Amino acid sequence: MTEQDYVAAVLAAYVALPDTACQPRRADRVLAHSLFAEGVPLDVVLDALLLADARRHLNPASPPAPVRSLHYFLPVIRELAALDAQIRAMLRASLQRHACRMALTDPTPPPETYTP
Repeated sequence: MTEQDYVAAVLAAYVALPDTACQPRRADRVLAHSLFAEGVPLDVVLDALLLADARRHLNPASPPAPVRSLHYFLPVIRELAALDAQIRAMLRASLQRHACRMALTDPTPPPETYTP
């Protein structure tokens, strides 16, 4: 995977999440390039975005505030990067099951995805 493909995939996943900016900022692009340079696997980044978003929406006390930067997800990216691949795979499967259940109960259409 090229750096350009990696960055495009990260930014597309970021803007597809609810409550994020419609267009990535320059700082978001810089961070995505930095993650590629560090060798952070794309699946780790994508899983971290899903996990952080799920955590934000599982707190019923108040609606989550908008996310204004990809940097918001950096601690969760680091957290998942430190985990064993098998544990990440189990977590991904759990998140996918949860997402499927939510899709069955949420009538709102998915947001448009970012294309560079």
